[in-house]
Amino acid sequence: MSANNVMPLFSGKSSEIEYGVVQSISQECFVVSAEGGVYSAIRAFSCLLQPEVGDKVMCAYMDKQYFVLAIIERPNHQNMELSFPADVNIVSKDGKLNLHANKTLGINSSEDINMSTPTLNVLADKSLLTINQIITVAKQCSAHLQTMRLISRSIETVADRSVSSFKFAMKNVSGLDQTKAGEMIHTVKNLFSLRSRQAAILAKKDIKVDAQRIHMG
Repeated sequence: MSANNVMPLFSGKSSEIEYGVVQSISQECFVVSAEGGVYSAIRAFSCLLQPEVGDKVMCAYMDKQYFVLAIIERPNHQNMELSFPADVNIVSKDGKLNLHANKTLGINSSEDINMSTPTLNVLADKSLLTINQIITVAKQCSAHLQTMRLISRSIETVADRSVSSFKFAMKNVSGLDQTKAGEMIHTVKNLFSLRSRQAAILAKKDIKVDAQRIHMG
């Protein structure tokens, strides 16, 4: 039933309350069937739940217009949608604000999601992030991980100072491994082994080899 073909029923009362069933929805207009007839109604500003077809609703007639005040019963299911016509602020001035869901809690936005807080705590058994681009700006970062695995096509690190401490370290490079440095110092406590099919050591000035015994060939 189209809302354009429904004629509102006006009574002599300045205001009245009626109960009916939503027959159809056209944009923000609801066709309601009640004992007094079929009329077109709009949702009242204080009615936050979005009515659906089949809902039993309470309506009020004021200023030659019917308004859906509340949804009394939803026979088909108990799912509900909070619908707001404009910006909404939820404020808890003197207490906490908790959102709890026994199943899935989803947050979707067509534009931005902004969070501002002195402390952000996130506790989860498993986390999955899928982001096309991420930019992180922080004064200090500290991470404590039991196991870490990083898979990347390209990694670039720029730092004034880099310090690494490992108990065991292994590196496998299938292609070229190149290091450019102003100075390089290797300090090995026990064995230093260098194996290669071909090796070249070039120096513009001196090459010094100092040991108790030197074996060549």
